[in-house]
Amino acid sequence: YATAHQWYAEYLTAMERFDEAIAEIKRAKELDPLSLIINAVHGWVLYYAGQYDEAIEQSLKTLEMDPKFYPAQLYILWCYWQQGKQDEAIEQWKEVATLEGASSEQVAALGNAFTKSGMKGAWQWQVERLKESSKRRYIPSVNFATAYARLGENDKAFEWLEKAYEERFPSNVWLKITPHWDSLREDPRFTALLKKVGFEE
Repeated sequence: YATAHQWYAEYLTAMERFDEAIAEIKRAKELDPLSLIINAVHGWVLYYAGQYDEAIEQSLKTLEMDPKFYPAQLYILWCYWQQGKQDEAIEQWKEVATLEGASSEQVAALGNAFTKSGMKGAWQWQVERLKESSKRRYIPSVNFATAYARLGENDKAFEWLEKAYEERFPSNVWLKITPHWDSLREDPRFTALLKKVGFEE
């Protein structure tokens, strides 16, 4: 059952058992090689394992099957963020924002924000976009937390992470390994949050 191997790979990833996770997602692909989500999750596991070039390569293979498959586009963006490839990241971000429903004017504003103020400007654009979108629909608190963490506004990041915890948002299970939170890890509040979620030392 390919999906069981996929889900087990996701569990092993959360437990930082990356070699086993990669083996499981490869087994899932052997069983269902045409599954878009299984192919995308292969890139996702490699991303969390810190194998960014390999994750991008796998995500691009997924996009050969469907160029507009959102998860694969998103995972490439995450890799570029981690690699510090700002120019590549901003172009990929425009693609992701378009798939998320951003207007051409909003996408242009992202590019302008980056040109004017670099990635800080891009993340400030993201905060304003999230605020505007939240007036019309639910926006996960973790999205705000990510933006504020990337901006270095740690107090606001923790405020939104606490909201994500209160919402029991599913991504909390990746809290221990998500690179978005690297700038927060030395803060005692992060250790406390890990324990609340259920991760003990």
